[in-house]
Amino acid sequence: MVIEVEDKGRGIQAEHMEDLFKLGFSTKVGKKDRGYGLAIVQQAVEQLQGTIEVSSELKKGTVFTVFLPK
Repeated sequence: MVIEVEDKGRGIQAEHMEDLFKLGFSTKVGKKDRGYGLAIVQQAVEQLQGTIEVSSELKKGTVFTVFLPK
């Protein structure tokens, strides 16, 4: 099964791509309780023996693709 989630937002800067799934990572300065969502999603996908990929282009958007076994 493949699930794609896409937005047409501002995209993700290249230097942030490797940190996206780290627990607590956020680009939002000064805000508390941020940076848990993608880490939790990755853990859930891995528990289901799946994978998640990200592609992003600045000023065009981001696509998260989740691959889950049948």
